[in-house]
This record gives sequence, C-alpha cells and structure tokens, in this order.
Amino acid sequence: MNQTQKQWTRVLGLILLGGASLSVTAALAGGKGKNDPVNATARFPVTEGKNLEGTKFTLPSGFAGKRNLVFVAFQRQQQDDVDTWVPLAKEMALQDSDLRFYEVPTLSKMNGMIRSFIDGGMKSGIPDKSTREITITVYIDKTPFRKALAIPDEKQIHALIVTQDGSILWRSSGKLNREKEEDLRRFIRSTLIEERMANKAK
Repeated sequence: MNQTQKQWTRVLGLILLGGASLSVTAALAGGKGKNDPVNATARFPVTEGKNLEGTKFTLPSGFAGKRNLVFVAFQRQQQDDVDTWVPLAKEMALQDSDLRFYEVPTLSKMNGMIRSFIDGGMKSGIPDKSTREITITVYIDKTPFRKALAIPDEKQIHALIVTQDGSILWRSSGKLNREKEEDLRRFIRSTLIEERMANKAK
C-alpha cells in the first residue's frame, strides 16, 4: 500500500467512525478479465469537482484532452486497482498527444468542512504535484451519476475514455490485466490511424 492509499484509508476511516455517510462498502470485486461494451446512451454528466491543488473543474468540459482516460473510483480501497492502470495511462499519453488521464474519486455529498478534511488528507499523502493536479474529487449524488455512466454499482473502478462533450469512446472496469491492456492499446492505435488517414484525405 502506497502513501496515498494509507492516507486516504486513514482519513476516511476516521470519518466513518464519526458517523459521516460515505456509502463505503467493505467488499471489493476483482477485474472481470473482459472489457465492457460501450453503451451508446451513456454519457459523462456535467459534474463539479476540485483537484487536490484547489482548482475547480466543471466536467467533462474541463478535461484537458481531446480524449481523456478517466478512472472513476467509489471506495477508498479501490486505489490499488487504479494504480494498476497508471503506468499504462502514462505510456498511452506519450503515444497519443491528444490523450490525458485523470483520477476521479467519487464520494457522497457532505458539508464543506468534511470535504476540506478529506481533500487535505489526500493532498498531504501525494507529494507529486502533477498527480495532485489530475486527481479531481467530486462530492455528488452518486446514483444519478452512475446511471448516466451506465455503472451498475460501486464494487469496482471504471476506466473510461471521455471526450469534452461527455461522449464515452471506450470503457473497462476493475484492475488492469493483459486483455484490458491489449484492448486499450488497440483502441488508441486504431484511433490514431483513423485520424492520420482523415488528415491525409483533407
């Protein structure tokens, strides 16, 4: 467990003991070993958030990339699964100049004092400024958020490639495995080929 995970676990554990409602369950589901089909009706809903440097965002328009690989996590324990994707996300961002990636911890609505306490705890556990800048915490009504994204429950993380208008181009869930890695690489490769061909045709 890295420092970020330890800090998030400690902070949320204290809040849960204090009675705050975070809807955090103890069980975690493992990766399915199979990528999820893209639901044509699913879209990233307009959502307000703030990164761990204090910058406010309106998502998805606030994502910086033409394509954005977004890791949506609902439970503190799921940071382990997010971390399995990060090295690949960094590699893909180097290959695709239009790709950015973000971590989006998704928590229930709560008052400003508790939000500041959680964000401060997470920030103190992440020494790297660039990581704090791409970690955007959202405090929302999670049910309509999940419904908009066609996410059935909070048992695992979801990896989504999202455009600034909310379209979802690719998706997967759970921790990274070889099949999911190959599928993401295939998507990025085919997307870049299509864009090059389109540019040549102009």
